[in-house]
Amino acid sequence: MNGNETIVDYLTSVPAWYLATCEGDQPHVRPFSFAAIQDDQIWFCTATTKDVYRELTINPKFELTAWKPGSGWVIMRGEVDLEDRANENVRRAGYEHMTGLGESYEGPEDETLTFFTVRKPEAWLCDIDGSWNPVAL
Repeated sequence: MNGNETIVDYLTSVPAWYLATCEGDQPHVRPFSFAAIQDDQIWFCTATTKDVYRELTINPKFELTAWKPGSGWVIMRGEVDLEDRANENVRRAGYEHMTGLGESYEGPEDETLTFFTVRKPEAWLCDIDGSWNPVAL
């Protein structure tokens, strides 16, 4: 399993993980739960109508974290690439995931539904013993 697969496997094995953005000097954290791989890159999904999307257009830097009982936690950071190049499979999976959460979209091609990936990604698997093990992405 390569580094991107390791991170996506970790993120999709927990009910929710948390993505942090910053607006001015105020951090914002919210739950996310969709991650997929396309072209050996990790893809995430949100809506262009959400504050998180607006915040990422202003400041593309983010950090995410997830804790998996018995496995420690993951930290990933980087800069978003908001150019939506998601393929049909990722779009359909994201659409089904988001509508399964109760959100409403007209279909996988709804222009409000948007997918983004990461530039300059860094990730670590961390443990309670204080270890931070880098994951090559």
